[in-house]
Amino acid sequence: MNDVIIHTNKVYLSYKFLLSKGISIKTIESWSIRRQSCVIYENNRAFVLYSSIPANTRKVLPPEEDLIVLARQDANDKETEQLYLRLENAYQKRFAAYLETYKALGITNEKAIEYARHHAVWADILAIREEYKHGRFPLRKVWEAYKRLYPDGYTYNRMNPCINTCLKDGIQRLLVHQYCTDPHPQYDGIYTYWVAELLRSGKKYTRAYIHKAVCELAREAGRKEPSLSSVKNWVKELMPIVEADRNGNDAYNYGKLPYASMVRATESNLQWQIDGWNLPFYMEGYARLTLFWVKDAHSGKIVGYRIAPSENTETILKGIENAVQNTGVLPLEIVSDNHSFNKTNEAEHFKAALEKIAGTRWTVSSNPRYKSIVERGFKTFGEQYCKEMPGYIGEGVRTKNPDGRTSQDLLDKYQKAGTWLTPEQIMMIAVKCIKEYNETKGKDGLSRNERYEAGLSPNVVKVDFESRLQLFVPSTEYTVNRGQINIVREGVLYEFQLRANLFNHLNGKKVNVRYESFDEIYLFDAKTDRYIATVPRKQKIHGAVSDQTEEDRTKLFKHKGRLNGIKAGNKTLFESIAQKAYSIDKDAAYAINPKLNDKDLIKEFERNGELRRELERHGVQTEYVPSFPKVKEVNCYDPEKADRKVTKRRESPMLVTEQEIREFDINKYLNEDE
Repeated sequence: MNDVIIHTNKVYLSYKFLLSKGISIKTIESWSIRRQSCVIYENNRAFVLYSSIPANTRKVLPPEEDLIVLARQDANDKETEQLYLRLENAYQKRFAAYLETYKALGITNEKAIEYARHHAVWADILAIREEYKHGRFPLRKVWEAYKRLYPDGYTYNRMNPCINTCLKDGIQRLLVHQYCTDPHPQYDGIYTYWVAELLRSGKKYTRAYIHKAVCELAREAGRKEPSLSSVKNWVKELMPIVEADRNGNDAYNYGKLPYASMVRATESNLQWQIDGWNLPFYMEGYARLTLFWVKDAHSGKIVGYRIAPSENTETILKGIENAVQNTGVLPLEIVSDNHSFNKTNEAEHFKAALEKIAGTRWTVSSNPRYKSIVERGFKTFGEQYCKEMPGYIGEGVRTKNPDGRTSQDLLDKYQKAGTWLTPEQIMMIAVKCIKEYNETKGKDGLSRNERYEAGLSPNVVKVDFESRLQLFVPSTEYTVNRGQINIVREGVLYEFQLRANLFNHLNGKKVNVRYESFDEIYLFDAKTDRYIATVPRKQKIHGAVSDQTEEDRTKLFKHKGRLNGIKAGNKTLFESIAQKAYSIDKDAAYAINPKLNDKDLIKEFERNGELRRELERHGVQTEYVPSFPKVKEVNCYDPEKADRKVTKRRESPMLVTEQEIREFDINKYLNEDE
């Protein structure tokens, strides 16, 4: 609290301040008795007017000018602190309203949350400015409060221009900077085409050779020579679509393409508090089940729970998952006690995922006050709901509540009668008690369910199916082989075949796989962990013709069509690469042909005297050397030839038009046969 204040342009000093300067309380009170001093009260504290203090005493006090400076400094610090608390509240609690705006930009969840928090802070800065529109806006104090949140943020001189940008173009314009791509990239489609054609060769040129050949082509064309790493990247991208040419059709068909599996002949908001509690019921051997629950701090509602033999990592994750399934959201904060779970690798992964997906904070606290909702809730739950159930054993020997212990006589009766409860019975009791707990009306006339619905906050992040999988379903890295993923569990093979449009994109690559059953699996990007697709379990086909049904034959027909679709897709992709290259530079595109066709070595030796003499030294005359066989490594793509083929096909007299197909009536021919 301030000890020096200014009231009606006059300086007043608190008793505490005077005492700190060596003035006794007896002396201060004597001024009042003799009516020498003027005293006012503020917030139940007494302040003495500086000018009313006897002159001899004022000599031990600072000058009035210094006290005025001190009072104003204290007032400024207090205002800055209030502004900081306001901006921090916006940063912590009001960012969710802007989250979807930044997610729509296609950036990561983590980056979107960062932008949304910053947006909420600037929205509050604009609101403060609006509040001071008829007065002097405390720009410096606002900036000082802002810098406490963002030490590396905008300078003081930039604050006014930033505010103007927000008012004119919106806050998003200030925070998100769009960068244009280089209109003149280093390497155009010619390079990609060269690499693709070299890769197609049956000689299977190495990356080093391809790099050398492309550099030669670039020098001849007066182009920039690419680096080896660039060539390696092109090879990686292009390899899937040229493998048939490079390795041969048989190797490609039987080694890379998907296959049909054959069977041998015949035969599923602001703050949550979490904790676990041993249910007050004995099973045989004095064992007890644990109730782990997730409670909403505002309403007290149990939004999710898990009943298990103990409070372990799986129990905690399953309980939180149940809460997310029930509510469809994640809170801004989850409060936990200092459980051993917090020290596990699973916990670190889970907390990082929470922060990344929803900006949810995980707070660990052993302070019962901080997590009072769950601490008090267990006592109420046991006393008011479990107590009336059969087999209730009380709060335990450590309870200080005299009515919290079940009599030993009753416990002996349970044991002698052999009436220990089963796990299933205790689960039934717990489920019933939780339902009643949430439905019981409180002093405000509302149940916990009603209070929860009435107090729903917009400042929470909705959790979709994909995000739920990322949070709660562990992933395993698999490599897509021949267009499918195989999972072996307990000696059983489960096969999952990708759609044709994903084959070239994912074949041979690693993906993260999640599944809740073997009916279908969920694919996620191995690097970003973004959802890719859902893949159902592959349907098998009878291999024996006598066992095949009409459905089997339909599946087999579709599978053959799928293979043809993959091959056609490869061809289309390669042709698009070639056409792009020809559109950029036709001469440069044609330059690849000599690299992939046999050279006339005889003519080269005839032109080069040094080579010819070396050959003659070995007793060989060029005129007696037969011509080398003419074998093309690759039939390079020629757009002119391709166009002629299309035109010829269109002009064929045997080609049936679309109109003829529509107008064809098979009944006419059937009638003629009759």
